[in-house]
Amino acid sequence: MPQSESNASSEPLHGLRRALMALFKVLLVAFLVLGSVLVIVQLIGVIIGGSSLVVGVVDALALPTTVAASAAGLLGFAMSYIFHWKSSD
Repeated sequence: MPQSESNASSEPLHGLRRALMALFKVLLVAFLVLGSVLVIVQLIGVIIGGSSLVVGVVDALALPTTVAASAAGLLGFAMSYIFHWKSSD
């Protein structure tokens, strides 16, 4: 197979890999930021004795944090097959 045909056939896969990696990074940052905000606000609530602050932040951020973390985890698992990662990598 000529070199130009090989590059053309791998082009869509390369684009898919770049898109998946970008999405993974966005989800990773999202759940890390959301989780950090959740914990910091809870800490502030404990320090000032505001139980409504501790409970309120969980009500507001627990679901989005969990969804972002779950999506990042599942995407990372799928990417291990798409990128052909080995356990020794």
